[in-house]
Amino acid sequence: KEDAEEKARKAAAEKPSAELLERVKELESRYETEVNAVRSEKDQDHEYASGKIFGLQTEIDKQTITIEQLERKLNEQHKRCLNLEEELGTLNKTLDEEKKAHA
Repeated sequence: KEDAEEKARKAAAEKPSAELLERVKELESRYETEVNAVRSEKDQDHEYASGKIFGLQTEIDKQTITIEQLERKLNEQHKRCLNLEEELGTLNKTLDEEKKAHA
């Protein structure tokens, strides 16, 4: 009889209580909630960073276009300067020839 009671007590002691099982379920649920919150925050951070990167890339593209436009304008102005220098040289030559003719 004592041996049967001892076995019953050991079995009861080894069997997890309903309260303990409920606590484990609660902890698992809290863990899942925390994991999901962290994942969600990570996803939001990633979306924010991706948006920032896209915005910066767009701004870089705009600036690149602006730089290219300015380079074209600068090249056009440089060509005009060269043409004006050539024209000035021609005028100086003509002026020198007229001075010689009147001298």
